[in-house]
Amino acid sequence: MKAFTALVSAIALTLGLVGCVSVPQKTGELRSTLGAQPLAESLLGMAEKCWSREPTFWRDGVIIEDRVGVRGTVISAFRRGGGIPDQPEFLVVTINDAPDGGASVEVKEGDYALGSHLDFTSDVNRWVAGDLSCGTQDSK
Repeated sequence: MKAFTALVSAIALTLGLVGCVSVPQKTGELRSTLGAQPLAESLLGMAEKCWSREPTFWRDGVIIEDRVGVRGTVISAFRRGGGIPDQPEFLVVTINDAPDGGASVEVKEGDYALGSHLDFTSDVNRWVAGDLSCGTQDSK
């Protein structure tokens, strides 16, 4: 009976920790002279190149998705791991046409996992400014 109770406690703790990540909060508001569509294509390409990774036995993956809607183009990232369901998005980048030309970009970022913040916002800031390097993140 003790073994069963310990197992149930371990499962509950694991499920609790998996769900304990912060909701993405606004971490950046940027402007670009590029239009929203070319900027979104550039940011999506860089996100896939620098951040996207499939999960392995030893490390969870980062999945990049994009969608176009009434609020503009949205690029999001979420965590995928073996044996756990896909986690809610921890990064949301919204790109819109700015009223006076160019594009506006809003970045919201939360924790990738409990206590693990990847700071992808700094990459987005750099990319919008024209520096298309992957930075120092070992994300691939």
